[in-house]
Amino acid sequence: MNLPAYRLLPQIVAGAGLVVVLAMSIAASMYALAWISGFTILVATIASTYAVRRDSDSTRELADRVQRLIDCSDEAPVDDSWSAEGALGRALVDVQRRIGEYRKREHANALKMTRMRKALVGVRVPIMVVDENGDVVFVNVLLQKLFEDLAGDIRGDIPDFDAATVVGSKATMFSDGFDLSGNKEIDITLGGHRFTLQIDPVRSDTGNRIGAVIAWEERTEDHAFENDLETMVRAAIQGDLSLRIDESRQTGFSHKLAELVNELVAIAENIIMDTLRVFGAMAHGSLDELIEAEYEGSFERLKQDANDTVTRLKDVVANIREASEAVNTAFREINHGNLNLSQRTEQQAASLQETASSMEQMTGTVQKNA
Repeated sequence: MNLPAYRLLPQIVAGAGLVVVLAMSIAASMYALAWISGFTILVATIASTYAVRRDSDSTRELADRVQRLIDCSDEAPVDDSWSAEGALGRALVDVQRRIGEYRKREHANALKMTRMRKALVGVRVPIMVVDENGDVVFVNVLLQKLFEDLAGDIRGDIPDFDAATVVGSKATMFSDGFDLSGNKEIDITLGGHRFTLQIDPVRSDTGNRIGAVIAWEERTEDHAFENDLETMVRAAIQGDLSLRIDESRQTGFSHKLAELVNELVAIAENIIMDTLRVFGAMAHGSLDELIEAEYEGSFERLKQDANDTVTRLKDVVANIREASEAVNTAFREINHGNLNLSQRTEQQAASLQETASSMEQMTGTVQKNA
């Protein structure tokens, strides 16, 4: 399973720290081996002197054994049964045993260091190892290539920079604030490129600082992406949803994130513009606008609520129109009835007038006949 580089940093740092410890152990072993070799030469000198004084076969054989031991050509135990040379033989056996132990220890440490060094050389994170004095003692393939690719830019800040001579140089040349005393993460700008450095000190078994492992991460593109994202978010906060992140400038995870953020802002802009269109039409007295585009989740609920609002308003307006027409109809009927009643009243009044006139005529006629 391939893990992202940042998930491997703890293992990488631990491995690099082991390399430093192994290097120190081998150095100590070499020092001890040199001391024992010196002691062996001293024994050889004594044996040779003794052989000159006593030209015996056993002494000469002992001297030959010592010489072969110095030449690393004899690992067979020395015979300690000689009576005259027993003490010297025991000393030689002890020296041979110690040299054998140191050889095995040195060989095991050398194998461990070889494995760890090869692992660090091909690791997917740029790694630098420095000693207790701040001198660079190792850079892996990725960091070496990074320095070679950016050498021209880095010379803008470090005029005499040479990627081939980084090992052996002081790590502080990259930043005046370089501090290797504790675990920390620092950001530096080098040749116009931004880097995040994870510094982890390496300590011996006794707790003494014997170096540090530095993981380099170039964040130039990430920094540009962060600036673009911040600009877009600030514009969105102020109501401007028209800005987008330039996806062509991004790679890897930043490119994928830029695509998703742009898609999110585009969807938000579309649903807001659709909602503004619908409510804008309502404000001008039109209930014919609806949101037709497909959305998901909360955006879909907003679309449905907006459309439902328009639909219900249409129903309310239709009901009001129906009620208004019913009122108008009743008013017309009442008005028509009033007209009929008025006409009948006028007709009855005329009839009464005619009746009164007839009564007057009858009264006059009666009076004349009387």
